[in-house]
Amino acid sequence: MLKFGYSMKLKPLILILFLFFCNTLFAQTDSIAIRQIKKNYARVNTTKKWTRIDTIDIHRSTEGGVMYVFYQGDSIKMIRERDYGEMAQGVIEFYLLRGQLSFVFCRMINYNRPIYWDSAAMKEEKDSEVFDFKKSKIVDTRYYFNAKMVRWIDGDGKMHDLHDDDFAKEEVDIMKWYTDVWADIAKGKDK
Repeated sequence: MLKFGYSMKLKPLILILFLFFCNTLFAQTDSIAIRQIKKNYARVNTTKKWTRIDTIDIHRSTEGGVMYVFYQGDSIKMIRERDYGEMAQGVIEFYLLRGQLSFVFCRMINYNRPIYWDSAAMKEEKDSEVFDFKKSKIVDTRYYFNAKMVRWIDGDGKMHDLHDDDFAKEEVDIMKWYTDVWADIAKGKDK
């Protein structure tokens, strides 16, 4: 029996169609955001002349590090942090789009041996290798943001699902790091 234009049997179908269209709309919104993020990444990385680049010494790792803050006009467009350790170095780049975090690129360069591992250390420890930067393993991780993290591609190239518990934890960790970076920028300006 039809009442008010549809029966009880149509309600589940209408709900399924509604959810499908909402999901499609959100996917399209995210893909548009991803395209904008990639365009911004390309634009920032092809910029030859910056208004100014601030350099800030940081001490988050055993061997220290440095942060570069890239400006166009008064706006920060990218923050690049390089941390050095005895077994690795990390480079993390934060890209801003319209003043908001849009993309994070993280590269870990894991050394084959500690940086001080020369032939004497090799012999003393009965090892077969010395430190050789060319034997380092490089791991790249990418994070995309559109007000919140919308995509995470790990070092193995795996795209993680937004609904995974790991996804939420990773977002919290990256945002904590981003907050620490801004604290370092504020300290650097105080000097």
